Amino acid sequence: DTATVTEDGSVDIDVTNNDNDVPSDGTLTVTSPTNGTVTIDDGGTPNDPSDDVVTYVPNPDFNGTDTFTYTICDNASPANCSTATVTVTVIPTPDAVDDMTTTNAGEDVDIDITVNDNDIPNDGTIDVTDPNNGTVYIDDGGTPNDPSDDIITYTPNDGFNGTDTFTYTICDNLIPQNCTRATVTIVVISTDTCLSPYNLMSPGDGNNENQYFFIPCIDNPEYSKNTVEIFNRWGNTVYKISGYSNLDASKRFEGISNGRVTINVDKKLPVGTYYYIINPGNGERAKAGWLYINE
Repeated sequence: DTATVTEDGSVDIDVTNNDNDVPSDGTLTVTSPTNGTVTIDDGGTPNDPSDDVVTYVPNPDFNGTDTFTYTICDNASPANCSTATVTVTVIPTPDAVDDMTTTNAGEDVDIDITVNDNDIPNDGTIDVTDPNNGTVYIDDGGTPNDPSDDIITYTPNDGFNGTDTFTYTICDNLIPQNCTRATVTIVVISTDTCLSPYNLMSPGDGNNENQYFFIPCIDNPEYSKNTVEIFNRWGNTVYKISGYSNLDASKRFEGISNGRVTINVDKKLPVGTYYYIINPGNGERAKAGWLYINE
């Protein structure tokens, strides 16, 4: 006899269906397969092997070929016995594993979703859900019925940064169908790095660009307890404030000293290189760098 079962499934085998002259008064015994277990359902007639059904269950995660034998004997004296072999093919079921990747804001990323999966069929289907903050596209590699070589391209929505997710489902084409599902997590990184200011100021050039020391994200709630300090090349503090704000002209640096150490209050600072320390005020590490003031 032969039978087919999916991995981690079970199959009932009517072993006597193709046999001849099976006694209605006798016994049926089985050997143990190498990679599974078998049980006998005697149909409520323990001495009648003609209606017996054998159930085969593969060991967890096993796939491949397994065998066992069964022996039918009548109750004559001496008994007449016959032995046959049952070959069971255990078909692997697809096993998708979650994925994670990163991309910069505004940039696509190609994801080889099946590279870490197991037993992906080369005859089947793949479907994806829509992410909340982007779009996905499936490149089937020119083999529309073979999900094993598919690549998914994720595109974040304009202006989005943060974490986005979608799921994919892979199914084979067996009857019944075997499917597996996994989640893909994408971390979209902002290219406007918070607290990393542009290091050129031109407060006296008459245009609206670089008129003050612009610090990205400084007005976010998590930085409400910030402090900013600016020094000249001799290490003297020329500007210091708590609660720096790009939105409040009284709380941002526009090239005017606010009176620290040897620098007079409201004095316009000369052209040159200065140095800054930005303390986020929330436990994050302070950021330091240089700033050039031009006319």
